[in-house]
Amino acid sequence: MLGDLSEEPQAALLRRVDISPVEIVKVAHHGSADQDADLYRRLHAQVGLIGVGAGNSYGHPTARLLDILRQNATVAARTDQSGILAVWHDDRGALTLWRQKPP
Repeated sequence: MLGDLSEEPQAALLRRVDISPVEIVKVAHHGSADQDADLYRRLHAQVGLIGVGAGNSYGHPTARLLDILRQNATVAARTDQSGILAVWHDDRGALTLWRQKPP
């Protein structure tokens, strides 16, 4: 969970912590453009959860952030489009993404 970390604090995190790939990332700051692409590359998450309001005036999530996720083969799951989101491992251990509203 990256909270509201902007690009510079994300880069500082990379300098201080050995980042390993993760299955799920809670995308920082509602998907703003102020993201460190290298952090997302190192996280290499399967799913990126984006908590964002529909029709927000900030333009979140931004095309830049969505492109960063796409480049890393991270599925963008957005609350503005899909409503409630849930992620779990099924009985076989596979990561499962549930969306209240199908894409």
